[in-house]
Amino acid sequence: ATAFIDFSYNLGNGLITQWHWNFGDPASGTSNQSYLQNPVHYFSGTGLYYVTLTVGSQEGCTDSITLPISIIPKPEADFMAQVIACGEGTVYFYDETLSQANIASWNWSFGDGYNSSAQNPVHVFPEIGETYTVRLIVTDERGCSDTIIKDVAIPEDLDVRIYAENNCLHQEMEFMAMILEPLPNSIYSYSWDFGDPASGSANYSHEAQPLHVFSAYGTYTIKLDMVDMFGCEKTVYKEVIVNELPKPEFTYNVETCDSVFFFEDMTPIGSAEITCWRWDFGDGSPVMTIFGDVTGDVTHTYSKYVVYKVTLEVTNAHGCVDTNSHDV
Repeated sequence: ATAFIDFSYNLGNGLITQWHWNFGDPASGTSNQSYLQNPVHYFSGTGLYYVTLTVGSQEGCTDSITLPISIIPKPEADFMAQVIACGEGTVYFYDETLSQANIASWNWSFGDGYNSSAQNPVHVFPEIGETYTVRLIVTDERGCSDTIIKDVAIPEDLDVRIYAENNCLHQEMEFMAMILEPLPNSIYSYSWDFGDPASGSANYSHEAQPLHVFSAYGTYTIKLDMVDMFGCEKTVYKEVIVNELPKPEFTYNVETCDSVFFFEDMTPIGSAEITCWRWDFGDGSPVMTIFGDVTGDVTHTYSKYVVYKVTLEVTNAHGCVDTNSHDV
C-alpha cells in the first residue's frame, strides 16, 4: 500500500475543493484513479510509475503535477543452515535474502528460546537428534519485511552398524558397515580388526566390505575404527559366531552273499542338530536326501559285486556342511 498526501495550496482566497489522482497504473483497473484528497493505492507490480495529481479551487482554477514513484519488491527472505556433524549441535546460519534495498535488520528465532539479530549467526542447539523450527524476519531500509521459516535437523551422533552373517568354519564371512545417522553411506575410511590373531596379517583390513576366513570355530569380537566424510571418528564392535562343522560318520553291514546294505548314520550331534543327510552310494544311482527330525539311516541295494565309494554329506541347523566317504 502506498499512501499519498496532498500538499497543494491556493494562492488566492478560495479553497481547493477537487482532487483527481491518476496513478499511472492501468493494470490496476478502476482503482487507477481516485478523487480523495489523500488516497491509498495498491500498485499492480513493481516498477516506475508516473503519478499525476490535478486539483481544482472554488474559483474553477486547476493545476497538475506529476511525480515518479518507484515501487520496488519487498525483500525475499532466505537462509542456509550448515550443520556441523559429530553430534555437536552447532549450526552456522548464512543470510541469503534477495533485496533491491539494503537490509536494515535481521531477526532470528531458533525455536529453542534463543534469538539473534546478527546477519550470519552461529548457534549451538541444546539437543541432538531433534528438529528445530527456525524463523528469520528481514526488514529493509524502506521498512519492507519478509519472513521465512525452515526446519533444521540436528543430527544424532554417529550411529554405525556392522552387518555380518554368522558363518561356518573354513568359509568366508563378509562384513559391511553402514552409518544410519546422520548420513548413510558416508564412511570415508575403514580399519577392521577381526579378533583372530591366529590368522596373521589377514586379521586386519581397510576394505569397505572385507572377507575373512576364521582360523577356528568360536565367538569373535569384531572391531571397526572408521572416519566419515565430515572427519568424525567412531569405533564400533560386533560379536560374531563361527560355527563348528558337523563331523559326518557312518557304518554299514550286509548279510553274507547279499546285495542289500544297511547304512547307519553315526554323525555326532556336536554344536547343532543335523537337519539334512545326503547319501551318494557311488553306483550312479540318484542321491538320497533325508530332511527333518528323523534318523539318517538308510538301506541300498547294489546290482554288482564291486567296491563302491559311499559318501555322506550332512548339514546341521547352522547351515554348516561337511562330507565323509568310505569304500564299501
